[in-house]
Amino acid sequence: MVLTKRSILIVEDEPMMRSFLKRTLSEDYEIITEENGKYALEWLYKGNLPDMIIVDLQMPEMDGFDFVEYIRRSGFFNRLPIIVLSSRDSVDDRLKCFELGANDYLIKPFNPKELKYRINNLMTITSPLN
Repeated sequence: MVLTKRSILIVEDEPMMRSFLKRTLSEDYEIITEENGKYALEWLYKGNLPDMIIVDLQMPEMDGFDFVEYIRRSGFFNRLPIIVLSSRDSVDDRLKCFELGANDYLIKPFNPKELKYRINNLMTITSPLN
């Protein structure tokens, strides 16, 4: 039996940040990247199902708030763990994300090791084996 890596969909409009996240996480996870919420939804609706989503807030076409809300209202994707990764550090933004259904929120700049711990914790909590 071949075990495959768990997958993370990264929704981030900044190419440098997408590249950094992919390099940082690809040793442990299969990484898929999309540049905004609209493209991420299109990818999901093609039948793709990641184990987790990391999403930025400030993006063109569909921002992170709308994306999280859409995912949580959907019948098929609503249980996917979501980490918001944003430079917006206001309490109101964090609370809004949690109210919309995000599982975690990390402010840029961030410590890559902390992000890995948060991902691992959420993957463990939301594992289908639990």
